This record gives sequence, structure tokens and C-alpha cells, in this order.
Amino acid sequence: IEKHLDFLQTHVFSKVEAVDPLPPMPSQTRFKAPVVVNERYPAQENDTTIATFSWLTTKPTQVEDTLALTLLDSVLTDNDASPLKRALLESKLCTMADSFLDIETSEIPFVIICKGCQDQDVEPLKNVILNTLERLSHTGIDPQMAQSALHQLEFERLEIGGGGYPFGLSLFFRSGLLKQHGGKPENGLQIYTLFEKLQAKIQDPQYLGGLIRHYLLDNPHFVQVSLHPDSNLENEEAQNER
Repeated sequence: IEKHLDFLQTHVFSKVEAVDPLPPMPSQTRFKAPVVVNERYPAQENDTTIATFSWLTTKPTQVEDTLALTLLDSVLTDNDASPLKRALLESKLCTMADSFLDIETSEIPFVIICKGCQDQDVEPLKNVILNTLERLSHTGIDPQMAQSALHQLEFERLEIGGGGYPFGLSLFFRSGLLKQHGGKPENGLQIYTLFEKLQAKIQDPQYLGGLIRHYLLDNPHFVQVSLHPDSNLENEEAQNER
């Protein structure tokens, strides 16, 4: 590695002048009230409505909360027995339910996606989500369930072959992401320290319930998007393109 670094220093870095870094992206103006959006998507005759429910949460530079939200995402919808996913599927208002947390953007959205819906199911689905989150915020998350999800998450973060590229490159991306968003790149290398802290916090069943309350239930920066199937939209778009 020293030989490689010497080569880069001689042939690349020594010929580059340092410039001032770009400032971090400004924070998005927070919504004072939820937003509802209705859109169409190109679809076949029997396709159904897709509903998404999203909150804007925190910045990736807040590494402890980012990891805790990643754990919460896993606990809520990781499998059919997860409390939120189970409630959505048992409601019969959708045929598929999932969620994701985009931790690479300058501010992290938490998104719940429901497929196989009808137009009239969107509002009832939102009620199922909010009622389930409200219940979990009061009862808390079973520490054993949280512990199991945390163990799996830690395994994924430490897996040398995870992600399909070299582990060193994975660590570089984690550091570079924080540097890009104005944080300390060394914080992206924290694994054991962060997991030890989170391990202690989830012993309190109310900890994850408090995250639900703070980042979801009491967060007005919420967007509900309904995508309605339209068999004519593809032709309309093709005509506009022509």
C-alpha cells in the first residue's frame, strides 16, 4: 500500500491544488403541515394504486440517531411478523408493505410503501400506520425483538464481503459520505462504539418508542403520495416526447 500511495502522491496529488470545499447543502425548509400528493403512473389494465407515506428525519452526520432509525426501520417492517408490516397486511388494504431509510442523502427520509391498494384504501392505510405507531410509542418495542434486529444489523455492518465490493472501500464510502455532508469522516468508521451505545439504550422498551414519537408521530414534515394506475399515460408521454 505504501508503494501505491507514493505513486499517487508523485503522479496525482502533487499536481493538484487544494480548493475550499463546497459548503454543506442547506437544510430543507420544514413543513408546518402534512402534504398530500396524487400522481399517475403508466400501468396495465389490472394494476393497482401505490401509496407511500414519508417523513423527513435527521442528517447522516447525526450518526447515533441514524443508526437507531436504521434499527427502527428493521424492527417495524423487516418481516411479516414485524408489528407495522403485520398490521398493514392484516388490514387487507394492501397486498405488499415495506419501508426504507435513505441514509445517503443530506437529510434522511423514512418511507413506507404500500402496494396492491385501491384508491379508497389510501386514507385507511394511513390510519393503520398512525394507529400502530401510536400504540408502539406507548407500549414500546419488545427488547428481545430489538436485540435480534440489532444483532443482524451489526453483522451486516461488519461483514467483510457485504455489499459486493471490498470492505475497505465500504469504510471509505461511509467516511466520505459524512465528509460530503459536513461531518467528521472518522465518525463513519465507528462501529463497535455506536452499537455498544445503542445496545444499552434499547434495554429500555421506551427508547425506540420515543424515536417513533419524535421523528414520526410529532413530525409535521410528512408527505402522502398516491400513485394511481393510468393505462393512457404511456401514450400521452410518448406523444409529448414526439
